[in-house]
Amino acid sequence: MNFISIIMPAYNCEKYIQKAIDSILNQTYTHFELLIADDCSTDNTKKIIDHYKNQDTRIITYHNEKNQGYHNTCNKLMTLCSGDFITFQDADDWSTPERLSLQLAAFSNDDELMLCGTCGVIVDEKGDYMRDSIRETDPVQLAINLQSSNQFIGASIMIKKSVYQEFGGYRDFFNQIGWEDYDWAFRISEKYKCINLPEKTYYYRQHANSISKNISLRKHICKDIVVFLGEQRRKNGGKDSLNSTELETELETFIQEKEAPYLEDPSLLFREKAAVFMYSKLYKEAIKSSVLAIKKAPTKIVNYRTLFYCIRKSILS
Repeated sequence: MNFISIIMPAYNCEKYIQKAIDSILNQTYTHFELLIADDCSTDNTKKIIDHYKNQDTRIITYHNEKNQGYHNTCNKLMTLCSGDFITFQDADDWSTPERLSLQLAAFSNDDELMLCGTCGVIVDEKGDYMRDSIRETDPVQLAINLQSSNQFIGASIMIKKSVYQEFGGYRDFFNQIGWEDYDWAFRISEKYKCINLPEKTYYYRQHANSISKNISLRKHICKDIVVFLGEQRRKNGGKDSLNSTELETELETFIQEKEAPYLEDPSLLFREKAAVFMYSKLYKEAIKSSVLAIKKAPTKIVNYRTLFYCIRKSILS
């Protein structure tokens, strides 16, 4: 029987982590270990985790003595996995009971398959439905689409242990700036078959405190960096600026070019983030971002138009 390792980094998620843990403990497939690391939370997250650990021997804790962040905590937990397969469960999301069974069945039915994600559902901070998150399921089209955009719900990804042994965890460059899962899956897809299941088995909680919502210029352009690195590998036989010293300056030049418009107009970042927040129905954050845009460039009319648009849409919604 295949053994699955599920990793769960946790930080200040006392409101959500019970649902996340319960969703794993209630899986129809039960042959697994759940590796959890509290990242020095300042709320009751660690206490809740330890309570669960005392109730179920499948839970193993590796709490951090110092705050390491999501990226480093994931990498630490991956090194500790003993399963034939490795997957994730973010501490503020949850999975449907059949998720592990469906993914494992996909691997059992296809020896060439090395990475399997799933479709999902985006919910708000309270857990209420916002919209479906439908992902490409055809492996050929998925590999093509990955060249320009992320095709996976990162935490829904399951891989064979041998894939981790070959590729390792997330690359250090992406620590604190996000998109590490996109870079990881992108590189795996260049060599192995990857799919998404059509079933919506992962519920992703979208709220203002999500790591992807923090406003930072490097985070904002990081998706473009992943795409650029992919282009480098296609042109250079698998080499990119993060694995070849010969190509390091190419990435530096690319980043400088991408950052230039934002440095010239410091309000541009906040206008674009406001648009992202509006799409995600995070209206308060969109308005705050619009106000920051005005503070950065109070003479630009477009910033006031952005603020008025966000206020009007939020009222109508």
